[in-house]
Amino acid sequence: NLGTRCDWLAAATNDQLDNWMERNVGVYAHAGCSLRMGSIDDENAVVDTDGAVIGYEALWVCDASIFPDLPRANPQLAVTMVAERIAPRIAGWLGL
Repeated sequence: NLGTRCDWLAAATNDQLDNWMERNVGVYAHAGCSLRMGSIDDENAVVDTDGAVIGYEALWVCDASIFPDLPRANPQLAVTMVAERIAPRIAGWLGL
C-alpha cells in the first residue's frame, strides 16, 4: 500500500472532496496525557487533584488529557470515572 494518491485533489470539486473526507477521515486515537496533574508547587503541573487549572479561577479539565498514562482500551470508562470524581468538586465550588 503506497497510501492515498493525492494528484486528483487539484481538479476535485467541493462535493468530491467532501465525499472523500466522509469516507476516509475519522478519529482513530484519543489525545491524552498532555496536562500534568499535581500540586500547586509543581511547576510542571497544569491541573490540581480536583481538575482545576492552576492559576485560573473557574476553569477545570475533566478528560483523558489529565491521565498519567492511557489505558490500553478505549478510555471512555476511565474518563467517566474521572468525571464522576471531579464533578462533585466543581459543584461544591459553584455552591450547588
